[in-house]
Amino acid sequence: MANLKTPCSFNFSTKVFEFALQNANAFFSEINGNPRINNKMKTGFEKFLECLDLYLELLNNPTIDEARIRIYGSVMLSNGAIVRATSNFHNREWFSEVAISMSSKESDDYISDQGVCYGQVIYMFKIIY
Repeated sequence: MANLKTPCSFNFSTKVFEFALQNANAFFSEINGNPRINNKMKTGFEKFLECLDLYLELLNNPTIDEARIRIYGSVMLSNGAIVRATSNFHNREWFSEVAISMSSKESDDYISDQGVCYGQVIYMFKIIY
């Protein structure tokens, strides 16, 4: 496997949803009834705020109460690769599989294969504040 590095630029496309962070719970309740939302996405919405809080703790808890969240269906990385997270790409779901290379300090906290963790992308989002 090639040595993976975090890309330095992203080109988000296919905006799927946008909502105010302060209205997140109401948005998630409403969107769960949408037929475009599959079980993977519902699980992601259930865990969204918890994961966002963990991320914000890493950033020393910036205040983002007035933020908006944009969820995208795809993003093009600087190397030209496209990562997708959508339940409807040409009438099929496509949630990209990813490999994340972590530092030896980080990999101690996770089950990894020689410092590489694997997963599936459920959401890609931007925080606008």
